[in-house]
Amino acid sequence: MDDELYTDPEGLDCVTVRQAARITGRRVQTIYSWQRRGIITPRMTDDHGRRVYLLADICAAAGQVAERAERVFAARAA
Repeated sequence: MDDELYTDPEGLDCVTVRQAARITGRRVQTIYSWQRRGIITPRMTDDHGRRVYLLADICAAAGQVAERAERVFAARAA
């Protein structure tokens, strides 16, 4: 089930790509783009072979992208 939460061996919360997209309000393709660009790295795979990411990494990535967008738009407005 997609609502299942994952925990890595260190006890940290992890999420699938679909969960990450839902949490951040981004599209699934955006989460995969973050991985391709090296912004996030899969922590492990689940029993179905899906990539699982640290929730903290997903939140940090979303924050970085939002901050960058704010800087770009502020620079254009100036």
